[in-house]
Amino acid sequence: MNILDRYIFSEFFKYFTGALLLLCGVGILSKIMERLSTLLAYTGPFMNVLLYIYLTIPYIITIVGPTALMFAISFTIANFSKKKELAVIMTSGRSFRRIISPVIVFAFIYSVFSFFLTEYVSYPWFLRSFDHLYDVIVQKNPSGKAFRSSTRSNYHAKINNYFLYIGRYDEKFNFVTSINVVEVSKSAPVSILESDYAIVIPNMWILLSGSETRFNPDHSFRDQKDFKMKTLNIPEGQNFLTTHSSTFEEKSVFQLEAEIKDRKTHGQNYRKHLVELYWHYSIPFVSLFIVMIAGIMGSQVKKGTMSLSISISTLITLVYYLLMYIGKSLAVNGVFHPIFGAWFANIAFTVVSIYLFTKYRI
Repeated sequence: MNILDRYIFSEFFKYFTGALLLLCGVGILSKIMERLSTLLAYTGPFMNVLLYIYLTIPYIITIVGPTALMFAISFTIANFSKKKELAVIMTSGRSFRRIISPVIVFAFIYSVFSFFLTEYVSYPWFLRSFDHLYDVIVQKNPSGKAFRSSTRSNYHAKINNYFLYIGRYDEKFNFVTSINVVEVSKSAPVSILESDYAIVIPNMWILLSGSETRFNPDHSFRDQKDFKMKTLNIPEGQNFLTTHSSTFEEKSVFQLEAEIKDRKTHGQNYRKHLVELYWHYSIPFVSLFIVMIAGIMGSQVKKGTMSLSISISTLITLVYYLLMYIGKSLAVNGVFHPIFGAWFANIAFTVVSIYLFTKYRI
């Protein structure tokens, strides 16, 4: 990296840092305003409120980082163009690609950083700690400990000849609230168990306070009776429930891979999890396309750099996320292949990048 590279990168990094701090501040402020009434009603240690705010930072960085990149590169190149510096540099024989190469390298490094921040920090650590602390604040417990540490969800699972519909699973106490179990034989229902509570032990699920409805071989109703306790021979235990309890949008790639494998074993549908897995691998690369497209658009700006840079950044962000969610939705619904749907926005931005590079002969 020579003197010119260092100068270009220093200008870019200055704007990137400022934009990132500003957007993170806006994100934190919006999160505080969203839960302001709850936070003001909390009477416990103020440190819990500060920790709650602190825990928003990793997730917000992963969200606003690409937008900060877009603004920084667009504003930097537009500023160079406005001051005629870009023309002077290119007149000396340096191509536009070479000019933005330090930023592209930084964008690649940031993509890797963003992936590790998301998969090793935001999803496995941030969401769990954030939700737990919010439970503490909502329950106004001055001790700083939540009355429960449940992962809230409604989901179903198939284990051997049982179909389970689970309302809520408390990971700390290994306890299920609201569970329905349908036992089938040759695709016909044998019995339906409805229970308010269940204790989960490997090879033994203990259902408490419920009812059992039984059917005859011809599928007709046989009888129904209440029970105080009933045991089921189900091999899966806590690990199975921990894997399945949170929504697929809240899982890291490692958790998604484990759940996909588990769902394959138990014959469950895993298409949306597969789409989410491929999307996790595709989303960091948005930084590379953003730098190239925003840089090209910024090079065409002649005046009004600040306002136009903000407009360009906002427009590109909206278009990218629109394409991203269209691709994911079509993939989940079976229109696109999971890989193509997850990478749809990146593929579209690649085509646009090639077109712009060709059009402006960069």
